[in-house]
Amino acid sequence: MPRLLFAFALLFASTASFADNYHKHEWRAGVLAHNKGPIASETEDGPDINIAYHHFLTEYSWAGIYAHGGAVINLADGTSYIYTGLNSQTFFGNSPFFFEIGGGFAVHDGDLEKESPERREMGSRVLFHFETSLGYNFSNGMSLSFYFDHISNGSILNDDDNRGLDTYGLRLGYSY
Repeated sequence: MPRLLFAFALLFASTASFADNYHKHEWRAGVLAHNKGPIASETEDGPDINIAYHHFLTEYSWAGIYAHGGAVINLADGTSYIYTGLNSQTFFGNSPFFFEIGGGFAVHDGDLEKESPERREMGSRVLFHFETSLGYNFSNGMSLSFYFDHISNGSILNDDDNRGLDTYGLRLGYSY
């Protein structure tokens, strides 16, 4: 395990860019697969629409830090949620490719306890939100990224109501 962590740190040290500039504002929209991921049980289904706003806060030598907020809206009567938090964006060298990782909190409209076999039981109305993406910035202020997120209570309720929910898909961004 220490070798894996060292390799991950070395990768970021060698690819982190001192990006000339980060965009101050970015709107992103995309289509996501609902509850399809490494943690999800596929209790719910259907497509999701994702809309998000990212606001640049500061730049470090290794990344730009953004505050973000957004919504994941399920189109098949599954759980929808809004979220907010912070994320970092790191470029791979001087290339337009970037990696993001972030976290924060989400508020959802799903079931708190098992009420229907078609719905997830989430255990708590406010959940932790984790997100990551890999993308490409075009020269015209547009970006395209593969996005993954996960919401859950992180097992802090100490019961079986921590089913969590995963989504992933593509998002198109517009920066200014």
